[in-house]
Amino acid sequence: MSNRNLIALLCHGGVLKDYFMESLMKDQENTRGVFCNRRAAAKVALSYGGMDDDYNTFKMMSSYIPLEESYLRHL
Repeated sequence: MSNRNLIALLCHGGVLKDYFMESLMKDQENTRGVFCNRRAAAKVALSYGGMDDDYNTFKMMSSYIPLEESYLRHL
């Protein structure tokens, strides 16, 4: 949830700013996990495989290509 207008409206409506900071921190942790944890990355690759031209990311990971490989990170 990073839409500035939506966040501004919700803050004006009484939602505490701490809620958005916690949400942002969770999202950053999850993103970091995808780049470091093979299981988390595979879960995301399967979830979004339809947008990835026939699950190429998952296929690359299944072939034990390191998560640090630049093309795999790009996908």
